Amino acid sequence: AKEGALMFGLGKDIEGKAICGDIAKMKHILVAGSTGAGKSVCLNALIISLLYKYSPEQLRIILVDPKQVEFNIYEKLPHLMVNEIINEPAKVVNVLNWLITEMERRYALFKEKTRTQTLVREIDEYNAHLLPDEERLPKIVLIIDELADLMLVAKKDLEDRIQRLTQKSRAAGIHLVLATQRPSVNVITGDESGAEKLLGHGDMLYKTDTMTFPAREQGAFLASEEVQDVVDYVKEHNEAYFDESVSDYINNERSGGGTEGGGDGDDSVEAVYIDALRHVVSIGQASISMIQRRCSVGYPKAGKIIEWMENMGYISAFDGAKARKVLMTQEEFDSKYGDYGE
Repeated sequence: AKEGALMFGLGKDIEGKAICGDIAKMKHILVAGSTGAGKSVCLNALIISLLYKYSPEQLRIILVDPKQVEFNIYEKLPHLMVNEIINEPAKVVNVLNWLITEMERRYALFKEKTRTQTLVREIDEYNAHLLPDEERLPKIVLIIDELADLMLVAKKDLEDRIQRLTQKSRAAGIHLVLATQRPSVNVITGDESGAEKLLGHGDMLYKTDTMTFPAREQGAFLASEEVQDVVDYVKEHNEAYFDESVSDYINNERSGGGTEGGGDGDDSVEAVYIDALRHVVSIGQASISMIQRRCSVGYPKAGKIIEWMENMGYISAFDGAKARKVLMTQEEFDSKYGDYGE
């Protein structure tokens, strides 16, 4: 596999040759088929392939399982972005909102890197030019096991967000794997016929954007015991560091609006934002690394706090190698936030 790939085993073609896919190259994946066709087995093969090849530092996975039975085996897996399998439609909308926010944040990081004379157009170039205080960006794969079930509840909300992600998230290292029993136009627009003649049990057609016609293949089979063995091994040999800020966002009812911890109304501001602002005003300087140290938050959260401060006019905008100016005085802070949280 090439550097930057996200390879997974699919099965064998009619000549018996092993077939592998690359999520990074395919950008996004649609897995479609009726009950018994082998969708869940295919997703298990994909997930286990990724666990075999990539560490939690390289890859984070978000699992959505409306049926609440298929992905339970992966609970507390170190590769998970959040320490839960998502089941509720409202949380799925929040997940997609967070992914869009994270995608835009990553593009902003690429832009900042490019401003400092290091041309960065996608995630692998960014990770290849990290400074000591910068965090490596893992690739993120969102896997939804039954999209049609969710579409029945929140079609418009999901459709708009999925479309936005699929159009531009690849370079940011964010990929979607969507599975559905019904790939009809009211679930997925623009599908084609042919798969209705398949025999089930992993008999499948495989097509990428570079292929003129689909290829007939037999999907790989993994028994539940084999999946459990791999998951247990991965848990034993990897520490689990789940991102609590992502979990807070996904489980926050207000996240559906897409603004987390930083609207104009002071009621929506998290305590850690005010705490960080207090340090920034007292010290007279603002940086992501400083907020990480002072407030004990991760790089993504510190980046969002800096972005909030800039949007609110409390600090100056990013300007290449120059340090940001703190535009809020101690008196202004005491007046606005002095009794915050008391």
